[in-house]
Amino acid sequence: YPNECEQYIHLLLIVAKQLDKSNVISYYL
Repeated sequence: YPNECEQYIHLLLIVAKQLDKSNVISYYL
C-alpha cells in the first residue's frame, strides 16, 4: 500500500473479518 493510512484500514478490515463481526466493519465504514 502507498501509505500507512490505507495499510491501517486494510489491517483493520482483516482483523474484523477474522473476528467475524460484520457489525464492526459496518461501523467503521
